[in-house]
Amino acid sequence: MKKNNNTLLIFDCDGVLVDSEPLANRTFIQCLQKEGFDVDEAYAYKHFHGISTRDCIAHIELTFKRRVSDNFVETLSLLTNEEIKNTLQPIPHIKEALAALSYPKCVASGSEPEKIQLSLEVTRLKKYFSHVYSSLQVQRGKPFPDVFLHAAKEMDFTPDQCIVIEDSNPGVQAALSAGMKVLLYRPILEDKSDHLLEEVTAFADMAHLPALIHKIIQNAHLQ
Repeated sequence: MKKNNNTLLIFDCDGVLVDSEPLANRTFIQCLQKEGFDVDEAYAYKHFHGISTRDCIAHIELTFKRRVSDNFVETLSLLTNEEIKNTLQPIPHIKEALAALSYPKCVASGSEPEKIQLSLEVTRLKKYFSHVYSSLQVQRGKPFPDVFLHAAKEMDFTPDQCIVIEDSNPGVQAALSAGMKVLLYRPILEDKSDHLLEEVTAFADMAHLPALIHKIIQNAHLQ
């Protein structure tokens, strides 16, 4: 398939490419509870959805006014990687969508580089991406635009040539702050009053992604 080189597609990983949000929340909560932090699933989804592990830990330590243990990150990583190897699945219809999109693609995620690579390998999505970028490679994670701007610069694209596919409010805010176009994947549109739904196009099925991408490019005259 011939490449279309005037547009860069930047994909978040967790919740966009792979269905990792439930297992990530589960392992994070499990590790926190073992250390005596009173955190449940609702709290984790509200405060941690779409932000890096580094920023999640910073939030916990600031909120509870004490530090996690020295081996917390290592324990969390081992447990999460085991869950990924045993249970992780790709988002429905994402493989077909990626195969249908002939544009350059990269991943820009708040997860650790090793976790991103493992997730892509387990779900057999790695072949669709030439590069992978992590918020750990930049100074600030989402909702700041750093990781998206870094990805665009490394891939030799300007922000106005980029389309970001995200599933979280911090990710959408980061992409908008970077001056990029955004598509918001929300399989369940729980809160129809969400102000982000007024600023970006939301969709509930990855089967619709290629048509949405083509529409954005056509409207913006990027090709």
